[in-house]
Amino acid sequence: MFALSCAPRHPDESSGTCQASELSKLRSGGVLIRMSHERSGSTANEKGCDTDQKSACVYPDACIENTLYAPDRKLNRGLIERLACCDWIRHSEHCAITGATGSGKTWLASALMNAAIRAGFRAKYYRVNDLLLEYVESASNTTLRTSKKKQLNRYHLLMIDEFGLGSLTANQRADLLEIINERTREGGKSVIVTSVFPVDVWASCIGDVSSGDSILDRLIYRAWRLNLEGPSMRSRTECGALEDPYGKKLKP
Repeated sequence: MFALSCAPRHPDESSGTCQASELSKLRSGGVLIRMSHERSGSTANEKGCDTDQKSACVYPDACIENTLYAPDRKLNRGLIERLACCDWIRHSEHCAITGATGSGKTWLASALMNAAIRAGFRAKYYRVNDLLLEYVESASNTTLRTSKKKQLNRYHLLMIDEFGLGSLTANQRADLLEIINERTREGGKSVIVTSVFPVDVWASCIGDVSSGDSILDRLIYRAWRLNLEGPSMRSRTECGALEDPYGKKLKP
């Protein structure tokens, strides 16, 4: 279990904008290039990872101050720092992080999730398929379904990873719509979604025009967007890639 050392701030405390001290802390470490998410070997749990016990998921060491702001990644540093202050969660807004495989989507989303936990929010991680598999277990019983909705709604932030990988059945589309609808109604809770596909084609990933429009209409218009570019983080020597994989520089 990964213990978070920062003292939590009450999640309902409205800060308006990021405090200068918070931004200063972020900026002071923001140029670090050692990316622990490609070196730690951490992997996601098969099911959701509960953070009520202050344990992070997927990349428990991910911190915004360790973000690699390489020019080829074209990251919006101002937006990332603002998201790390968690006002978007206080305002029931969302976040969509897109980019190619290895671009660091899950790591960055985990860093934002960890920042939310440090600020006192409850958060939970799921791969989209695991979320839907767990949700369907309550389909046969109204009481179980109501209980499952309440369980998910306990979390201020729900992270949905690997959105768009694999096709969805009609029942899964309906369940996903129900989950998103519950979180985006008045007084709702935040969602952070990662995907290798750009937001513009998410409707096609869902696989049905009507369901896709209904889900995205509830989510996208209140979602901050980050698109990660550049080569795979795993290919960077700063992140642990071998500098001389063929051993050409080795002396006999």
